[in-house]
Amino acid sequence: MCDRPLLFAYLQERKNMAASLKDTDSIVKTLEFGIGFVFHFIFAACYLLVWGLDILKGFSTFSATVLALTFVFGNSVRQIYESMLFLFVEHAFDVGDLLEVEGLSYRVKKIDLMYTVLVKGSGERVYYPTTRLITLPVTNLTRSSTKSDKVMFNLDIGAASMKAREALLDCVKCHYDENESDFNTCPSVNFINLMDPFKVQLQVVWTYNFGADEFKRISTARTGIITAINDCLASLDCLQYTLVKNTDGGGSSSKA
Repeated sequence: MCDRPLLFAYLQERKNMAASLKDTDSIVKTLEFGIGFVFHFIFAACYLLVWGLDILKGFSTFSATVLALTFVFGNSVRQIYESMLFLFVEHAFDVGDLLEVEGLSYRVKKIDLMYTVLVKGSGERVYYPTTRLITLPVTNLTRSSTKSDKVMFNLDIGAASMKAREALLDCVKCHYDENESDFNTCPSVNFINLMDPFKVQLQVVWTYNFGADEFKRISTARTGIITAINDCLASLDCLQYTLVKNTDGGGSSSKA
C-alpha cells in the first residue's frame, strides 16, 4: 500500500514548487518591463539622432528632469535592485518553507519582488517588505536537516546532583532505545556551569531524527522525552531543582 504521509508530502512539495515558479515568473516579468522601458528610451534617443534631430539642445532640460526623477524614484530603484539580489542570488527561501523571523514561525505563502507573504500558525497573513527581510536574520527551518532541544536545571551542589545526573542519563538513554526512529545521535546530560549560591547547572540535550518543520512529530517526541525526564526527577528523593528558562523558552518549577 502507498504511504499516505509520504504521498501527501510529495504532492505538497509539487504544489509549493509550482507556486515558486509562478512567483518567479511574475518577478521576471516585472523586471522585463522595467528593463524594456530603459532600452526603449535609449533607442528612442538613437532614433532621433538618426533622423537628424538635435537632442543636445534640450539636454539641460532633460538632465534637470532626470535629476528630479532621481530624487523621486531613486530609493525605489535601489530597493528593487536589493530585492532582486536577495531573491535570485541569496535565495534564502522558497514558497512553502518554514521560516523563523524575529522569534516567530511563519510559512512562506507568496514571494513578490517588493514583499513576501508569510502565514502564521494561526492562519494570519503577514506582509513583510523584502527590504526588511534583507536586514533580519532569517532561519529556514525547512532546509535545516535536524533539530535539537534542551532543558536546563539548577541543582544544589552535592551528592544529590551527581545522582540526578546519572539517573537522567540512564532515563534518556532508555527512552532513546525505545524510540529509535525519533532521535538521532546520543543524548547529552552534563553539568555546564556553577551558579551562586551553591548551585550547579545541569543540561539535557537531545536531537530529533527529522527536520524542524515536522511539528506533529516533534511535538509527540518532545512530549515523550519531557515526560520521561519529569518522571525521573519525581522519583528522586531529597532533590531540589529549578527549571531554567533558556532561549528556546521554558518556565520554572521546583521540588523539595
